Amino acid sequence: MPNRKMKMQIFTSRYSNNSIAQMDVIPVGISLYPPRWETPYKIQGYIKELAPTRDMFGLPFEEYKPKYLAILESLGVEKITQLIQASVPAHSETNKVVLLCFEDLRKQDKWCHRRLFAEWWREKTGETICEMQ
Repeated sequence: MPNRKMKMQIFTSRYSNNSIAQMDVIPVGISLYPPRWETPYKIQGYIKELAPTRDMFGLPFEEYKPKYLAILESLGVEKITQLIQASVPAHSETNKVVLLCFEDLRKQDKWCHRRLFAEWWREKTGETICEMQ
């Protein structure tokens, strides 16, 4: 059983990234709703606290960003760390977590809350969260 205090490596990606099935990562959703299709990997949990609220859907980026950052600020690094660690199954032997939502950021002009989270996390902790393409 892994040490629950071990440092987590955090990544982000989209639910439709099928290569996650071949990676040694723990898939965790950070959306209000799960995907409506079956993924080739098992989603281990959801951290709805890191999802945007329903009223944020469809907002332009300039309005969305401060609202989402306010959510993160209200939670803080310690609480978010606890939520991520709690999403790791007790029997897991990996410390790598991939936070998932829907947007395909390979498409031009796309943005997503998961990358806003990654930027916020880097500013608060100094740790870089990479996007799994």
